[in-house]
Amino acid sequence: MIKEKKVYFKTYKIKSDIKIENTYGKFLDSFTLSQIFRQIYKDLDIDLTVSESFIVLSLDTNHNIKGILLLSQGNINSILVDFRLLGKFLFDTLGTAFVVCHNHPSGNIKFSDSDIELCKKLKNSFSQFDIKLLDSFVLTEFNYNSMLDCNLF
Repeated sequence: MIKEKKVYFKTYKIKSDIKIENTYGKFLDSFTLSQIFRQIYKDLDIDLTVSESFIVLSLDTNHNIKGILLLSQGNINSILVDFRLLGKFLFDTLGTAFVVCHNHPSGNIKFSDSDIELCKKLKNSFSQFDIKLLDSFVLTEFNYNSMLDCNLF
């Protein structure tokens, strides 16, 4: 006998004064997105200096935020990303694009080889469903880095 397990995703509302307006297809700049992610971490009471966490923004065709998911929390220097749970979230929110972010407790904003490889896999996997990975961020306590800004996409 196989038991089915229901998975529910909690949608988080951004409590800050950051205003997210309809951009009519224009992708938000990396600074604005980094501030949105920073506020999400704050709202979820996640300390950027303790352990890695992986957050996903699901976006519609006009790049409006459809959902926010805390996908995973790891240890001080690694994290597990489950593509199936990420896919379910993107399908459930009818996302046509997404942006991901994780933090580096070490304070190092440089993307690791495994960060780059993960994003290549995410981009290739979800492009088959016409869901585009638009950017990937690393946040630290005082700084951020964007793969799009670093021309790693």
